[in-house]
Amino acid sequence: MFSLVIPFYNEEACVIDVVTGLVKAARQAKITLQFILVNNGSRDRTGFLIRKLTQKYNNIRAITVLKNRGYGHGIRQGLVQAKTPYVGYMCGDGQIDPQDLVKLIREIRRHPKLDLVKVWRKTRYDGLKRKVISQIYNQLFRSLFQIQIRDVNGTPKIFKRALFEKLDLTADDWFIDAELMLKASTGNYLVKEIPIRFFRRQSGNSYVKGVTLWEFLRNLLWYRIKTLIYNE
Repeated sequence: MFSLVIPFYNEEACVIDVVTGLVKAARQAKITLQFILVNNGSRDRTGFLIRKLTQKYNNIRAITVLKNRGYGHGIRQGLVQAKTPYVGYMCGDGQIDPQDLVKLIREIRRHPKLDLVKVWRKTRYDGLKRKVISQIYNQLFRSLFQIQIRDVNGTPKIFKRALFEKLDLTADDWFIDAELMLKASTGNYLVKEIPIRFFRRQSGNSYVKGVTLWEFLRNLLWYRIKTLIYNE
């Protein structure tokens, strides 16, 4: 009934632990969940480890992107392969409690009128710098578009497959989160955020750097300009 896309880029240090924890949480909650693991152009052993996971668990599917074209591209490659009524995606860095994924799925299952449910990283343990940057970005998002979303980039995000098909996501980079929230909110779809704790990375390296923040801001401003010019 649910499919979850997780893109991995050079995450050999954490891919096994992250996926194993999520699979166990779903099984314990008796949730039928297919995992679509995207090797997003990794140059390390991530692809090999994903293949090992497919041999161990029958609800895991592997997709290989030969050349990394961005976080959003990897997510979209996975989402088009998902055929269940509900789909979703999340980062594969191990910074959320697997039980929070279970909470999201239970919430959207209990309330069929919801089109999209996502996390809000209310309590963060990933450092003051990341927290401040996130607050600035989210405030700018709300100011530019008058959309009251607390945490644009928070994942997991779970939504109806019918919604995904209507929104026509195109972003290849980290802007995919903002694009999804903008199109869902302006389309009057019902969205709910659930507060969670967001942890510090225990292994691997973050690929969200200063250039990514500039990318976020540039895309937000360009999207706003387009909406003003073309009334999109």
